[in-house]
Amino acid sequence: MTSISHQSFASRLGNAVKLSIALNDYTDYVAPKPLVSKAALDTAIADINLLMNKYTDIKNEYRVAVKKRTNLFDDDTNSIAKLLSPIGTFIQALKGVESIAYQEISTKIKHIRGAVSQKKTTSQNTTVAQVSQVESTFTSKASDFGQIITILKTLGAEYQPPNTEITIAALDAKYQEALNANQAVDTQLGTYKPIIKDRQDSFQALHEQCQDIKNFISAQYGNSSQQYIRIKSLLI
Repeated sequence: MTSISHQSFASRLGNAVKLSIALNDYTDYVAPKPLVSKAALDTAIADINLLMNKYTDIKNEYRVAVKKRTNLFDDDTNSIAKLLSPIGTFIQALKGVESIAYQEISTKIKHIRGAVSQKKTTSQNTTVAQVSQVESTFTSKASDFGQIITILKTLGAEYQPPNTEITIAALDAKYQEALNANQAVDTQLGTYKPIIKDRQDSFQALHEQCQDIKNFISAQYGNSSQQYIRIKSLLI
């Protein structure tokens, strides 16, 4: 049997609706307490539907901010990731492979390339922990990029690359864009993270409510009854 942890939220909500439909058919079902009544279940389902709609709207706003940032860091033709090789190549030619400047910049470039971006954080089952891990990755990338620029500035007038995309002025502008992009995502996270947790908590409560209903159906009709067999495998 598939575990609840591998069930999507949409699937779990759909199974709750199936349980409600079953309760509607069980006209002689007696709810021993209000929370396990069909009315209470329908209210919980309606509340979660509203929450899911709100979640979708907030998730889409977060996704737009994330896409802009991903383009800036990784995908644009002049993204930060694509500027690293020209910077490294120029410093290697200028100062030599054994120079401190090249060694330090090479280390920072490796750090940025090693911080693999986990871009998909908007799936149905996204958790707060997964989002936080991705944010940590981009914060680290921006920090390393800023430190590369600091090293380049120590070279003074000696650093005069013919590639205008890796001049100090261009890199400073790109770094500010990176900071702004991270801040834009952070702003969206102010609403995205809380609603992820709200959704998790709401589905946990729904799971417990539905499990109680299933237990009372079993108690009233019996484990081998058609009423219980119909709903026992619903994972919510």
